[in-house]
Order: sequence, then C-alpha cells, then structure tokens
Amino acid sequence: MWLSMNILSKMVDLKGIAPEDIALKLTMSTAEIESVEYMNPFLKDVITATILDVRPHPKADKLTLVDIDTGKEKLTVVCGAPNHEKGDIVPFAPVGTVFSKEFSIKKATIRGIESCGMLCSEQELGLSDDHSGLMILPPATPPGVTMQSLYPDWMDVRFEIDNKSITHRPDLWSHAGFAREIGALFKREVRDVINRDLLKELPDEAPVSVTIDNPEVSSRYSGLVVKNIVIGESPQWLKANVTAIGMRPINNIVDVTNYVMAEVGEPMHAFDRKKLRGQAIIVRLAGKGETITTLDGKEFTLNTEDIVIADKEGAVALAGVMGGANSEIEDATAEIVLEAASFNPVNIRKTAQRYNQRTDAAMRFEKSLSPELTVPALLRCYEIIKMMIPGAQAASRIIDAYPREQKPVSIDVTCDFIRSRLGETIDDAEIKRILTSLGFTVTEKSGTLTVGVPQYRATKDIAIPEDIVEEVGRIYGYGSITPAAPTGPCAVPAKNEFRLFERQVKAHLSHDMGMIEV
Repeated sequence: MWLSMNILSKMVDLKGIAPEDIALKLTMSTAEIESVEYMNPFLKDVITATILDVRPHPKADKLTLVDIDTGKEKLTVVCGAPNHEKGDIVPFAPVGTVFSKEFSIKKATIRGIESCGMLCSEQELGLSDDHSGLMILPPATPPGVTMQSLYPDWMDVRFEIDNKSITHRPDLWSHAGFAREIGALFKREVRDVINRDLLKELPDEAPVSVTIDNPEVSSRYSGLVVKNIVIGESPQWLKANVTAIGMRPINNIVDVTNYVMAEVGEPMHAFDRKKLRGQAIIVRLAGKGETITTLDGKEFTLNTEDIVIADKEGAVALAGVMGGANSEIEDATAEIVLEAASFNPVNIRKTAQRYNQRTDAAMRFEKSLSPELTVPALLRCYEIIKMMIPGAQAASRIIDAYPREQKPVSIDVTCDFIRSRLGETIDDAEIKRILTSLGFTVTEKSGTLTVGVPQYRATKDIAIPEDIVEEVGRIYGYGSITPAAPTGPCAVPAKNEFRLFERQVKAHLSHDMGMIEV
C-alpha cells in the first residue's frame, strides 16, 4: 500500500519533518515502511518554453529542429514528436535535468545537429500515460516558469507500506489512520477532513429505500443520491493524488470514490441512478446459481455465502468486492447513488478468494472496518464532488440502514499497571497524552483510568488492558525504555537424565547399528 505525503499533509502538520524521519518512526512504532519514493522531483527543473520556429531536420525525415525561447535564452532542440508548431508553449528539460538514475539530459549531437535539451510529453513528466506527442500548455502560459509551479500536486513523496504489518489494524488501511499515528509520534495536531455541517444542507427526501435482508453479513448500508452530475476528467490535484497511491485516474466520480477510500479508509461505490431498476436497494445473500457480470467484464456464478447489492430484478454489485457492469458510471450519467457499507469480513474474504478478486475494497473490508465510517465517507465524497462539479446537488438525505450498531468498548486500567508492564517510569500526564493523541478518551476515578476505545480501533484490535499498555509503549518508544536485567533468579535448569539416556540409545542404534527410526 502507498501513502502520499500530500494527502497526509491535509490531515496532520508535517512542516519541518523529513520523510525519512517519518518512515523511521512509523517503522519502529506502527508498521514497516519498505521504501520512501520521491515522485517527479524533476518538475522543479523542467521549465516552459515558447516555440519560435519549427524546421525539418536536414538528415532525418521524422525529426525536426525546434527553436525555443525560455524567457532567458534561445536554444535549438532536436525533436521527434509530430504535434508541435510555431507559437506553442511546451515543457522543456534543460541540460542537467535528472529524470532517474538511468536517464539525465545532456548535450547531444543527433544526426549532426547539436540538441540543447529535451521537449517533453505528459508521460515523460509523469503526468499521464499519453506519449503521442509533446505536452502543449495553455497559450497564456508564460515562458520560463517551472512545471512544479504549474503542477504542484504531481511532486510528492510516498511511502510503501508492508501490508502484512497492518493486517491487525483496520484503521491503518487509510491515510487518516497514519495521520493519527504521526500526530501522536511527533506531537502534531491532527485535523479531521470530514465536514459534518453538510448534513444540515441535505434535503429530507428518500427517492430510494435501503433494506438489509441479512444483518449478520451486513451491519450497515448508507447511501446518498446526487443529481446534476457531469462526468469528466478529474482536476489535476485529484489525478495526482490517485496516481500517487498506485491507482489509475479514470473519471471524476470513480476517482473521488477511490480517493476517499484511501483517505478515510471506507471503500465506496457509485451507481448510475437511472440504471437501478426500481426504487429499492436490497443487501442480501446471493441466490443459488445467481450470476453477475462485474465492472471488469467477468461473469461469475455466485455462492450462497456471497453478499450482493441488488435492485428488484437482481444483483448490481458483488458487495465489498466490485460493482456490476449493469449499473456502472458512463459519460452520460447525470445522477448517481453513492454507497458506503459495512460487511462481514469473513464473507468478503471468502468471496474475494473464491473469484480471485483481491480488490482494494475487499482487502479493507476483510479487516473488520467500523460501520461508523459510512456516513463520514459519504459526506467527504459529496463535498469533493461539489468542489469538482459546482452544479452537483444532493437529491436525498443520507439513507441509512443500521440494524446492528457498533457497541462502544472501554477498558479499565491503572497507570501503575502500564508502568509495571513496560518497566519504565512514565508519568500519568504522558500516559494520558499518548492515549488521547491516538483518539482514545480517558477519564479517571479513584486512580483507575477508564479508556474509551475509538470506533476505528474497536472492531478487533483493542480489547484488553495489555493492548493499552502496547499503545503507550510503542508511542513512548521502545528504544526509550531503559534496558534492565530480569529481576527473577537465573538458576541453571536441572538436567533431564532420561532425555539424555534416550538420545544416547538413539545415537547408538542409528550410528553404530545402522538402524532407521520410523
């Protein structure tokens, strides 16, 4: 899994902290960081240039000589792209630009003509997969400005996380979870990105209904209808963020659901409202022999343990894994139903394995996500949609089926208990600070702390006093705990004479007599 510093910085103050310091502290306290990758650092060196003239290369039919003006100097570049002409504004990588360890820009003589740099495509700049020709910038773009200043979101630092080390932590399958960890480790304030005031703006309407037929496999299903949707490309910041976390930008609605999943940890999906047959959404177990064709074009005959999202005529999504092709978003989509849900992790894991569909959603649902994530995720998704599509408007309230509410978890523990288990004298105030910085609530009565476990840690992670000890210890820093020899006696254990005799007999029978033990 990838973490983006650009996304994290929206949630926690990272100013003055080196990425390598973040990686080290997270590795020693939370989860192993496998690598730190600086994305597109060359954008600070690539500048805009105006094409003054385009001439055929005298010795190559497919090459041109391009005279450019960077605002500071005029240069000639040999170019093989087919799509440029006089007056275009294009990205120019001057001599000395380093794209990777294997590739940097040097002066080169190409078919007898000296080329003083390189004109770039979007693919070469890491902005998209388009390598059909040069990137042509808007006509009003001034020459001599860096591509970093024009596309700041595409310069990022990302961390590669070892997925195995977060298997027991559902909250860490999100940037929000790691932002809390970083805030606690570096004593920085953490900001909630959810705008709950949006609830007041939603109309009191329910154009669709939601029914959960099997609460044991789906404890919550929440939906929001949004109208006046215009499908199109995502803004640059969203495309950059989605790319940084290892996904491919598709369109504004698909990208925002993927982004919110990575940001707050709740997988989301959007249906085309007009493709839903009827007004009812039903969450149920699949019928025997029921089939579905998923978004990737594969058809599956379902098992009765599979959970499906259905309308009155049949399944429209393989719940927790992938949406159905019969309700997918298209260019003409004008109204959508956003969904966020909570599913039984065992069912989702079996379904993902059964059909070899290890999707990002399935990997999160199988970790026991909190059902309390659904409404915040819908609000976040709606807020971003309104930013991208000013005319978009909610056509419903949050339609919420919640038959099995998550029960609060609290644990009683004393500071002396925590100190005794860690073997370190940590004062009461620091213990409370660490716990509250991680989202726990702490109340004290007669020397006993009642620690309220936040919903995102209460599904299977934190359950006993020793779990609280671990939280304090890892944030305090295991390296900060003074090493000490065991206080108990270190007597040499007594010899087991019979075991020694047995080994001597076996050695004699096998070595000396050539026998084999079976």
